[in-house]
Amino acid sequence: MTRMLKGIFSLALLFPALVSADSCFSGNSCGFGGGCNNNGTTTFSSAHSYFSIRSQSVNDARELAGWQTQINLFDRECFYGSFTITPEYTQSFRPCSIANFLFGPDLQFNAFPTSTTLGTTVPGFNTFGCNTSCNTSCNNGNGNNGGALVISGSCAPNRGAQDWLADNFGLPADFRSVVSFCPRIQTFLVDFNLYLGLDEWMCGMYFRIHAPVVWTRWDLRASEFVTNAGSQGYVAGYMASGTVTNSSLRHSWISAMDGTYTFGDMTDTLKFGRICNTCNVSTTTNVNFASTRQTRTALSDIEAALGWNFWQCEDYFLGVGIRGAAPTGTRPCGGCLFEPTIGNGKHWELGGQINAMAVLWRGCDDDRYFGVWMDANITHLFRTRQTRSFDLIGKPNSRYMLVEEMTSTVAGLQSNAAAVGAAPVAGFSIPNAQYNKILHPLINLTTLDVNVSIAVQGDFVLKFAYVSCDWELDLGYELWGRSGEQFCPRCAPVITANKFALKGDAQIYGFTQNSATTPTPPFTPVALSATENAATIHGGTNASSAAFTCGGASTNPNIDNFQFAYTGAAAVPFLTSIAGSGALNQINTSNPAVFIKATDIDLSNSPSALSNKVFGSINYYWNDCDDWIPFLGLGFEAEFGSCTNNNNNNNNCNNNNNGCVVGSTSGTFVNCNGNNCNAAVSQWGVWLKGGLSFN
Repeated sequence: MTRMLKGIFSLALLFPALVSADSCFSGNSCGFGGGCNNNGTTTFSSAHSYFSIRSQSVNDARELAGWQTQINLFDRECFYGSFTITPEYTQSFRPCSIANFLFGPDLQFNAFPTSTTLGTTVPGFNTFGCNTSCNTSCNNGNGNNGGALVISGSCAPNRGAQDWLADNFGLPADFRSVVSFCPRIQTFLVDFNLYLGLDEWMCGMYFRIHAPVVWTRWDLRASEFVTNAGSQGYVAGYMASGTVTNSSLRHSWISAMDGTYTFGDMTDTLKFGRICNTCNVSTTTNVNFASTRQTRTALSDIEAALGWNFWQCEDYFLGVGIRGAAPTGTRPCGGCLFEPTIGNGKHWELGGQINAMAVLWRGCDDDRYFGVWMDANITHLFRTRQTRSFDLIGKPNSRYMLVEEMTSTVAGLQSNAAAVGAAPVAGFSIPNAQYNKILHPLINLTTLDVNVSIAVQGDFVLKFAYVSCDWELDLGYELWGRSGEQFCPRCAPVITANKFALKGDAQIYGFTQNSATTPTPPFTPVALSATENAATIHGGTNASSAAFTCGGASTNPNIDNFQFAYTGAAAVPFLTSIAGSGALNQINTSNPAVFIKATDIDLSNSPSALSNKVFGSINYYWNDCDDWIPFLGLGFEAEFGSCTNNNNNNNNCNNNNNGCVVGSTSGTFVNCNGNNCNAAVSQWGVWLKGGLSFN
């Protein structure tokens, strides 16, 4: 026995060697002077690129149930122990809470307006735009409000305020679709757990270690109904110097998110936040149900504790211990949206634990009794390296916007506040930058190698058990929670100073007229400096101007610091590519252009997480055996992630049921998503726990 103990402690010292190699981090170590968490703010983003769940190793209910008569024993003067193997299957529910965590306030209800019959004819959707496989949890008003994303182009009629601008994804200007998500997490694991009583060394001393081997499958289960595939392309100057034809564009948002698509001047494919492993099956010409299953298999965190039951007798004990974890799970890479996670994200953990027991009733013989058991663990999750994608401050989901790459070398571009034929105003000036003829998805620039830390994680279990001879019945409650994640960039982001700007719906090229005498003269494109710093994922700033006409080349009526664009010593005006009816439609450029900065990246904390769980098990012990006692138990658990509903002050919502106003016929849809859902998964699970105790 002594040799076995020495071997076990030797393995414990080899924890660092068991930590799997980095699979996505570059490994460079450098400083970034921008500070952490936006210089110490404690605000939270409302949409998140990564769903950080609790580790599969952190499940004190599964760890405590089914063997407490074999551990923490009283009046032992030698080594003893117990070993268990626990296969468990878990599956998430409340899928729209997960969707709400990922997309935040942009999920809409009533996504099919009542002025049409779409809500009753679209397979797989209900009138709220929810995937019907999500059942009523999409709109039950109990912290699980879901909804759908509406993707619409800049020329789509009746665009809603919460619609995502389809132009950012290279979809036709008149495109429109409704995308619903029904995320599901399925996990199968085998947990190996060992308890050693070290009474031969010190009365009440013990050592515990466990780690599960985990297989998990995460599936967004995205469903898209394309209400208008779109017939328009992009006019010259909008996404490229020339026309981008409709036939060269994709006509499905899910398809455009696969990371292989480029269009116009955007030659940089979507590298992060992609919808991965799509397998689209169309039930009609307009409906796509996408299987986006991603699976991973790995050893989850190895958790160990060394403790001492300092106050004990046959009917009670109270103990304390040191608890830690070695991170053998997976590290977030950011390549795919809703990427599967095993373990705690590569955090080392250290903390303490308290465990206690008291027999509340005992029968006339010792074979029947009723008692209560308690375990409480608290740990700190140390800083670790991860790859995460971020939005811009105050712009949820902005990571999916388009940005212009700019250059400080300005050629053939100048500006003035005067229109064509008018006297110049204070002369002409050269803008501070010019579009460099390259578009990027913003997420490619705001995906960073960061240090992530979690101040505290806690797990509390209270369990009641009735023991009768060889049988045992457990019933208990578990509370788990952790504080929010804190982020610090390890290196300076690629958003360097004066290099990138938000495009929005700006025209990025102007055109010079090569002949003043030809009725339809040829035009030469020249890059502008047009930027839209106030643009969001929902739209650009031009569309808010009365001077904006969709379907034709825009004059950039509402870009940043707009002035009329000219070129050459003779101050030739830049024009839109369409000079309808012989009129000269002069185009604006920005002077100065407004850039996005590294400090615009939203590094605020992620929200804290909290869940409540009920569990139970029935167990049988072969107590007639002497030195080796086998046991077997069947257990279940149901865990409920917490949400805080903030709809009370929303005039568009019914405060009685937190539902949404239904019946909008204007084509603009109600957003009543006021829930602050955290990263705690609602899930159910069943396990079979078998083991062997030895003296």
